[in-house]
Amino acid sequence: LTPLEGYRMNQITIITGNWAAELELLAAEDLKRDIEAVSGLRIPIESETALNPGNYIVIGSPATCDLVSEFRKKNLLGYLEENDFTEEGSIDLFQLDEKTKVLALTGHNSVGAQYALYDFCEIELNIDPCSFWTGCIAGYDEGFSLDHVSSRVVASPKVPIRCYFDND
Repeated sequence: LTPLEGYRMNQITIITGNWAAELELLAAEDLKRDIEAVSGLRIPIESETALNPGNYIVIGSPATCDLVSEFRKKNLLGYLEENDFTEEGSIDLFQLDEKTKVLALTGHNSVGAQYALYDFCEIELNIDPCSFWTGCIAGYDEGFSLDHVSSRVVASPKVPIRCYFDND
């Protein structure tokens, strides 16, 4: 993919599916917090609607977000086979039309979408996956943009659970 010029943080809306699972909604809040820490801007989260011209981060799976189903039918997502039993995710940056740019953080299911989102946060935003425990928060990056996000398939992690326990 070629870089998408002008894909700047102050023009982005995070979109979750109309049937988003709780873990997708919580992950979207984490993404919002991480982007705001890196960019210093306020990023809105909205339920899916028709995409007007603009820049979007779409989070979900075909079962939870109609936009993801549409992107999948148009072969815009990195995973090509329909396999509801895998938990891999996909990070895809594409231009839907001349005025609409999309970063899709998706998966075969909600867990795969969550893996894609947290992989994006770790690799592209430089977020420490253990920041909950370490307190290491991402630093502000004045020149940050999403122009050069690398599209990729995200495999299920070797340790398949990224979580914390309240009693720890």
